[in-house]
Amino acid sequence: MIENNIRITTNKENHNDITTSELMNIPDSFFTQIYVDNVLGFEEKDFLNIVCSKLRINGKIRISGIDILDVCVKILHENYPYSNEYLSKTKSFYTVTELKNFFEEKGWKIEFMNVNNSVFNIEATRKV
Repeated sequence: MIENNIRITTNKENHNDITTSELMNIPDSFFTQIYVDNVLGFEEKDFLNIVCSKLRINGKIRISGIDILDVCVKILHENYPYSNEYLSKTKSFYTVTELKNFFEEKGWKIEFMNVNNSVFNIEATRKV
């Protein structure tokens, strides 16, 4: 049984975890809350639109991942030691600002957003 509150992840650990491939079999507007846990970078850019289509009106999406802008700044100024490992495995790059703009263009409300140690967190509510 799939719950209305799920976490999309590459490593299923809990009963409400689903993988990106399982998400494709879920009907649109099914979920009330989706947590996207560090998987956006490993999927193509259109994956975010697919995830958003699975959320009900007034549902919330929370996304965490690596902020590429913050990583680039750290590479330039701090010789960031994890940059090669991260960059070589990634299909898509995001910044928290890019995601904020994406959701605002869709008419969604941004509840919060931050970047801490190159990891972004953003939460948005679907209004339309």
